[in-house]
Amino acid sequence: MYAAPPDPGVLRVERRWFGATGLQAVNLFAANDPTSTLMNIELLNLAGRDVHLVINCRPDRMERNAQMGAILARIDPSMVYLIGTPTRSARRAIAAPIVPSWSIWAVTPTPGRACWRASAGGSAPATTLLMIGNIHGQGEHLLAALGMDPAC
Repeated sequence: MYAAPPDPGVLRVERRWFGATGLQAVNLFAANDPTSTLMNIELLNLAGRDVHLVINCRPDRMERNAQMGAILARIDPSMVYLIGTPTRSARRAIAAPIVPSWSIWAVTPTPGRACWRASAGGSAPATTLLMIGNIHGQGEHLLAALGMDPAC
């Protein structure tokens, strides 16, 4: 078991830099159900951090996309990026007063640099880019853009 490669979406926290600004990137794609996602977020203790949330959506996970959108009230992000397709089910499940509509971005087809720049460029040093949903598809592209090899 120790020699086996970890799941590509296994929880990893890495520091990434965009110019002089730091960003804490959290790969939480492996916890692709609401209960596991929230449990892991609680363990991370993100209190006091500016959380930018990425939800990777997939066409074969429409119900899961909506479930991830519905848990935003418990995460309290300041910015939300919906990546992959379709994003509509996740967007409709987000409670309007929780995250203002101006802070929700549907970023397709290549979200990596867009999410990274928007989160790191000009933000406070305590920003966390929290990535949830499922790794396959745009999640893999986002990790590659961040230099976080999903195979590690």
